[in-house]
Amino acid sequence: MAMPNRLRAGVLGLGRRWRRCLPLLPGLRGVLEVAAVCDPRPGRAERAARALGCGVADGAVELLERDDVGALLLFDPPWYGLWPLEVAARLAKPAFCAAPLTADEAHADVLHEAVRAAGLPVLMALPAAAAPSLARLNWLLGNHLGSARLVRAERVLRPPEGRDVAAADLLSGPASLGLLHAAAAMLGGPPRGVRAGAADGFPLVNLLLDADHCAAQLSVWADPTRGRACRVEVVADRGTAVAEGPRKLRWRNADGEHLQRLPPLRRPRALLELFARSVCAGQAPRPSFADAYEALVTLRAARRSLAEGRRVEVAELAPDEASQGP
Repeated sequence: MAMPNRLRAGVLGLGRRWRRCLPLLPGLRGVLEVAAVCDPRPGRAERAARALGCGVADGAVELLERDDVGALLLFDPPWYGLWPLEVAARLAKPAFCAAPLTADEAHADVLHEAVRAAGLPVLMALPAAAAPSLARLNWLLGNHLGSARLVRAERVLRPPEGRDVAAADLLSGPASLGLLHAAAAMLGGPPRGVRAGAADGFPLVNLLLDADHCAAQLSVWADPTRGRACRVEVVADRGTAVAEGPRKLRWRNADGEHLQRLPPLRRPRALLELFARSVCAGQAPRPSFADAYEALVTLRAARRSLAEGRRVEVAELAPDEASQGP
């Protein structure tokens, strides 16, 4: 049976994340169409429906049960969190999730089982997932530099104004989740163990991840004068590479030293287009829910390591235990 060339989706959550993506819709018209919208604030949903010329639904179930909705775009999760992904799994409707798994961590294990059992295609918009420099770096590893032996990564976060940030806070948000996902992708899979340590009197966490014949050293800290800065360095079998920010990549191999400045990429548009094209082609979009869940289990191991001052095996956190945290 021929696959459709344009995905008709239902949008749930019309808050901040949705407003950032709204201007992108005209450029996605060839692959994505909004069939209906839903929001806990009915007035906001009705205004959006009039502006888009689409339908409006009173709730997540009604939205996903519509015949003209073939997929879910979950932007700003309602007060009940990511539960709509369970509905999407039951109805076999692929989902794009802009909210991080840490937004509803208490139900992450149940969601993981529901998505896994249904074989549901879910694209999780993990931070850094669409950064051109990291995508190119992974391509270099797979095609020229060989397997990664050591990954070093630094991420600087800007804390909310007027708020003190403790080391443990750095392991609670989406930034650390995205960094762990990126490290696992370069290492070829999730690590076996994690050791976390914090600096005295400064919001800094260092993580050491060990895997088969490779390792990663990750540092996350808060600085009110900076933010969103990310640097990733990889030592591989046949060379080294450094991604500095989203667009700059340097590498060295047997052919010499190279520098590439990549064109700007609007991350939300790239992920939405990837989701729509993957679903229409019958392919599984990445990063998937399983990718985000693996990163979350590693993040939980890091929290336990920080609390207990020891190396923690990732396998120690069985699903029924992992939801309890450290």
